[in-house]
Amino acid sequence: MTTMREYQTYFEKLANHIEGLDEVFSHSCFISRIKEEIQVEVKMFNPNNMIAMIGLAKLAEDKLSEKCKNTKQTTWKSQIFQSGHKPP
Repeated sequence: MTTMREYQTYFEKLANHIEGLDEVFSHSCFISRIKEEIQVEVKMFNPNNMIAMIGLAKLAEDKLSEKCKNTKQTTWKSQIFQSGHKPP
């Protein structure tokens, strides 16, 4: 799975097949399979239900995605400057 939305769909399909799944255990299972960077962001807000947890995870994913995009641009620019080329 590549996105939180895909993981959410996958997780919900699995969870719906298990009767009597404890809510706390369900939350623990959900969070344990996402990227550590996203886990930290979600846990920081201590969500008390699955809807909040999923929403925070999606926001953290967006934030991480934006950060990675900016890092790639910065890295690319610094490579140009280090190689002796002048900025445009």
